[in-house]
Amino acid sequence: MFSSFTFNPIDATRIQKLYFQTKNAFRVTITFLQNISLPEIPNVRESYIGLIPISEYLKMITDEEGNVRRRLFFDNIRDFQGDTPVNISIADTLNSTSCIEFPLRNNGITIMTRKLQRVGPQFTLEDFQIVNGCQTSHVIAARATQKNQATMIPIKIVATEDEEVARQVIVASNSQNKVDQESFWALDPIHKAIEIYFESKTGDQRLYYERRPGHFNTVAGIEKVRVVTKDLLLKVYASVFLEQPNQVGRYYKDLTPMIGKEVFNPTHEVHSYYTAAFIAFRLEFLFRNRRLDTDWKPFRFQIIMAARLLIERNYGLDPKERRSQLYCKAIDAIMLDPDRAQIVFERATDAIKTAVSELKDQGAELDRRTAKMRDMRDKLRAVIGAGVQGDDIVQSNIL
Repeated sequence: MFSSFTFNPIDATRIQKLYFQTKNAFRVTITFLQNISLPEIPNVRESYIGLIPISEYLKMITDEEGNVRRRLFFDNIRDFQGDTPVNISIADTLNSTSCIEFPLRNNGITIMTRKLQRVGPQFTLEDFQIVNGCQTSHVIAARATQKNQATMIPIKIVATEDEEVARQVIVASNSQNKVDQESFWALDPIHKAIEIYFESKTGDQRLYYERRPGHFNTVAGIEKVRVVTKDLLLKVYASVFLEQPNQVGRYYKDLTPMIGKEVFNPTHEVHSYYTAAFIAFRLEFLFRNRRLDTDWKPFRFQIIMAARLLIERNYGLDPKERRSQLYCKAIDAIMLDPDRAQIVFERATDAIKTAVSELKDQGAELDRRTAKMRDMRDKLRAVIGAGVQGDDIVQSNIL
């Protein structure tokens, strides 16, 4: 049927990206009368800056029912933060007689689009993201009235498919205001991949990765205990897979040099990040339901490390493959059953008791200070490696 063809193999990351684009490739046409074309920029097809009225902007950010298209802010560093002083000020300006001054008071909106067609003042954008202006956009959507439909908004449109250009624009746009350095983690591809992987889970396995602060604050029906922040994921991953539970409490900032290397490395499979979060979630579930004594909470990071080591040994899992999908799915299956998980965690606390008793000469107790001791971490690993009393129970209930 064809004289020639090309074959382009793609990996899982590319498939995820293509799938995500099919779900979020919005196509919108707006009237952009007051615009100026910017000079030629390398790796940018075209770019414009100007003003559009609220009535036109709402066409971009809301659907037919008037709901905000949350996916437009996927590439934003932060999600909507609610009624902060700045957002209240934006709302007050929009609904006051000073709304004409809005373009002077607001930093404006930055939009990155993969496809842009222009016919006179008509701009058609397809597959676009609002990378700066999330707070302004949500306030506008919530406070738009017939009286302020003509209020002008500063806007910048950049048409490019170059991801590095897009990333630099995001960083520069968000560097005007104070933003925690950790917030820029959200721009790394692995964090987007982790978020998408979390979304693939259903039922009791469903967790929500809060890649951007406040991401799920305004989403109804989400249990807060299922929301995993970047800081929490760093802590539980370092505890479970890097075996550093002694560092993630008071001194967890010492782990930041590992970011991009031992943790959140772009070459990592994302399964292990979910597994670490799921182990921690199940432990907290047992604490909340009084199935484990809450006195063990100071040792929760040691417990989740011990749980992984116990399952690894009793399941015969290869420690060299601990980030693999097969390894992680074996742990996930046990954590999905609260009864089986409880047995594992109880054996973990048994191992901790043994480790503490063997460190009595160093003043070890079942307290927070001991939980942060490196020697405690090392002794716990040794105890599990040597065998914990009651392993026959673990074996019969896990395998």
